[in-house]
Amino acid sequence: MLHGKRKGREPNGAGFFLCQEKGCIPTPLQGHYEYEEKMTKKLEEEEIARELGELKGWSREGDTIVKRYEFPNFRRAVEFVDRLANVVEELNHHPTITIDFDNVTITLTTRTHRGLTDRDFKAAYLFDGLLID
Repeated sequence: MLHGKRKGREPNGAGFFLCQEKGCIPTPLQGHYEYEEKMTKKLEEEEIARELGELKGWSREGDTIVKRYEFPNFRRAVEFVDRLANVVEELNHHPTITIDFDNVTITLTTRTHRGLTDRDFKAAYLFDGLLID
């Protein structure tokens, strides 16, 4: 999760909040730096299978997990993507999003690791939680 931010300062400046004890790395975001915990390693096949078994409607496609959400109309699909955008920015973990009229398809992978990590599954759980009104 995010641990701190200071606007207008580079991460090497004196007094800049570094959360090395939590294993954080700097990431640029909207003109300032936020810190997020370092990624865990790329998940092993057994870990992926276990995590995927806990998710409803998600499937594996190569080095990604994918889910298609269906909505009653286009407006509801776009509203879901709008709510999703807020979560995505907070996580700093950006999926591929496809809107096809009343369907939204989400594809998750961790590009820096060229595969699946715990961040992908955390995002999937949070995205599914957006459906609860």
